[in-house]
Amino acid sequence: METLKEAVLRLDPMFDLLLNCLGFGYLVEVTVTRDGCFVGRARGDSDFDYHLGYQNIATMARAQAVFRRLTARHQQELVQRLCARHIPPEALGLPSDNHKSVREGV
Repeated sequence: METLKEAVLRLDPMFDLLLNCLGFGYLVEVTVTRDGCFVGRARGDSDFDYHLGYQNIATMARAQAVFRRLTARHQQELVQRLCARHIPPEALGLPSDNHKSVREGV
């Protein structure tokens, strides 16, 4: 059975922001500032020195495209993983309600 990491890498292996937000990238931690900027912390660093940028239409569209192509189980796991990492799914343009999906027009 394919893992969430395998599914996301298969669908868009170059989407660093999503991979890092899920904990699959080169950063050990990512957070979103109050003004919506994604910043990250590398292993061994004490500060969030990596500026990953702000959400924009292209970033949100890319995240939604990956999300739509995931199975329902992987969609739910993705949302849960983001929430566990204190990253609001809405920051990537994704639904936060586990019972809804982008496929349903959310």
